[in-house]
Amino acid sequence: MDAENVDRQKVGDRDRWRCGICRRSIDQALEFPHPDSQSLDHVIPLAEGGPHTYANTRITHLKCNVDRKHRGGGEQLALI
Repeated sequence: MDAENVDRQKVGDRDRWRCGICRRSIDQALEFPHPDSQSLDHVIPLAEGGPHTYANTRITHLKCNVDRKHRGGGEQLALI
């Protein structure tokens, strides 16, 4: 399995701090466990064999990520 040392701040900056699920902006000042705090989501879930790489990650709200659980959304991976 491919793996990279993924930095959540870099993913957020790349994604312009927009949730990859609901597309609303993410307030970087909010901290876990606030439902609108930032979370790192795997487009193809790790549980389904997705890699922990920049190409397979996106920034999301915690609540959006939790609601999605480990289901793949059929989204296309970002080309980086």
